[in-house]
Amino acid sequence: MRPSRTGADRQAGLVSVVLPTRLRDAYLAEALASAITQTYRDIEIIVSDSAASDATRDLVMSFNDERVRYRRNAPSSDSLANHVAAISEATGEYVAVLHDDDIWEPRFLEQLVGALEKRRDCVLAFCDQTIIDEKGIASGRDSDRVSRLYGRQLLDEGVYRPFWKLVARQSIPMLMGTVFRRSALPLEDMVPQAGSACDVWMSYLLCRTLEGAYYVSRRLVRYRMHPGSESARPSNCQEGNIWVWQQFMREPAMTEWRQDVRRKLARAHQMTALLLLWRGGGREALRHALAGFRLKPDLLGVSGIALLAIPTSALPVALRVRFAHRYARRSFSWRLNRLTDRSIKQPHYQGHGPK
Repeated sequence: MRPSRTGADRQAGLVSVVLPTRLRDAYLAEALASAITQTYRDIEIIVSDSAASDATRDLVMSFNDERVRYRRNAPSSDSLANHVAAISEATGEYVAVLHDDDIWEPRFLEQLVGALEKRRDCVLAFCDQTIIDEKGIASGRDSDRVSRLYGRQLLDEGVYRPFWKLVARQSIPMLMGTVFRRSALPLEDMVPQAGSACDVWMSYLLCRTLEGAYYVSRRLVRYRMHPGSESARPSNCQEGNIWVWQQFMREPAMTEWRQDVRRKLARAHQMTALLLLWRGGGREALRHALAGFRLKPDLLGVSGIALLAIPTSALPVALRVRFAHRYARRSFSWRLNRLTDRSIKQPHYQGHGPK
């Protein structure tokens, strides 16, 4: 394993590609190939395996590229810990995270690193996405939907400084479509509480520098949606999302976008209530349902509270669980995620636009 370098030892222009993986070798082979074949050649690739799989190690080594190194992470580590451990070993000036089920276009690094080289006042550069299915087939319609959902369809190419609004709207795809300056990210602040929302938290930490974000208005990454992806799994509770949006509610710089943050915090509570109900956690589920309803009184909140409040004799446990399971699956489906935020109308940036 190559020793980490810090401070003055970091190599100017070098990009550290961080590729966390866990038992997805079929997809990993495509992801790794897309990193190796980048037109920007000055890279190192750190494949960080949280399953410590011999098959994964053999696959990585089979590429026989000196820029690639494999590391085993503790099998008990979660996704955030795997990301942090790999980033801590990065030696480059820039870092780009590529998940093991996504694919970069050949000029991804060339375009984004080029933007950062030109604009030293920016801490990150990001792009838009093409949505592909488990077989790698792209959908223009679904790609447009996701761009609208996260507000990228209204962004002009250029610098956004500060970029609090981009963070509040989750416009920055930190863990598959972004290159950032390694020195700008305080790894000590990548705390476990962020959990599965570590991407939003990471963009927040970079925004706190008050430097800029550069948007490259091209789809340079193929984001794979499949049954095993994080966004498709109803079993993934929202504790990390709840914690992150709670921090944003207390952030003075987020005041202008407090309504958006409040809506997302309410949704995280509501979904957690349904997931806990599905798993049988009645009292804790009710606590989250009430918290979500107080933040955003709506039909979902009423439905969740009703499920928990109606006597078991009137609504058997099996029926409650069945409803919670079906609703959670639908709500976590990326095809219907846009319904949760469709009421957000994002105007063009005023005072925060391209410079």
